[in-house]
Amino acid sequence: MFGFFKRKKNLSMKRVEEDTSNKSEILKYFNVRNTLREGDEGEDVKNIQKMLQSILKVYPNLPIVNVDGKYDNITRNAVEGFQNFMGLDKSGIVDSITLERLKLIYNNKDKIKGIEKIEF
Repeated sequence: MFGFFKRKKNLSMKRVEEDTSNKSEILKYFNVRNTLREGDEGEDVKNIQKMLQSILKVYPNLPIVNVDGKYDNITRNAVEGFQNFMGLDKSGIVDSITLERLKLIYNNKDKIKGIEKIEF
């Protein structure tokens, strides 16, 4: 049509092997609903709290949260701290953008050294 999509010939597909040793643990944390806020309770909140706890070595200024599945003011403060760290609006609500950034840091926490702030 406009030449944007041209078919290339002789393409080969290579399978990339993934490290699945910790994949089920990571996927559990990624399967949370899109919006969590103060007053919410349950497994989704607990997963967010575990993710926040696990990235403390990357960003030690985050408040320590109780992993109890209750989105209280301590969890909200930790989310606001994370949002500030990531350059997001400090709403204290885990929306889709906050969740994606949290997943990014959580997934790479062992590769990242302690940092002050991430600019996107």
